[in-house]
Amino acid sequence: MGAYVRFPLRGAWRRVHITVTESLGPALGAIVLAARFPHSEILVQADATAAIAFIEGRSDSRALQRIYLLWREVGGVLEFTERATCQHIAGRANAFDDAGSRGYWDVLFAYAAALSVKMFAVEITQAADTFMEQALYVALEESDQAPPTARVGATRRHLAPSSSTPSEAEVIKYAPSPRGISNARWNPIVAAF
Repeated sequence: MGAYVRFPLRGAWRRVHITVTESLGPALGAIVLAARFPHSEILVQADATAAIAFIEGRSDSRALQRIYLLWREVGGVLEFTERATCQHIAGRANAFDDAGSRGYWDVLFAYAAALSVKMFAVEITQAADTFMEQALYVALEESDQAPPTARVGATRRHLAPSSSTPSEAEVIKYAPSPRGISNARWNPIVAAF
């Protein structure tokens, strides 16, 4: 069995630097998925060295340092870091996670099937949603962009402006492609164990 979580990067998330969003993939996985494997050692593989530095608490980014402190306060994260080992992987070795992070769900499920792994989706927990909301606020604040007004549960509503209808240009720019989402800044974060 393989678990995954999807977190669409919409609204204000499109203004967050990719280094931050890539680092939040393993962080989100730790919050949502690690508790499902309470007695296992965990190998965190990422192609973004910033994500590994984040998980290990060694990031040079002020935004990621602040987000790391928030992350460590989430229940279960400290226990996760005691069981986790990080490994940098790239290219073909990262094909599985790349497929998911780019929205190529058909490819991700084909890879899983080839390995006889049945994938199942795990819902975002309230703790994860709250953490992601706080992370978004910090990331925008550190990038000198006006952070959105913080409100509980706002992340899942994508912190969009008061009008929930996207402009015509936004619909065209971020329209889904035949293989998934066409714009990498809009893709979901995926964590699979």
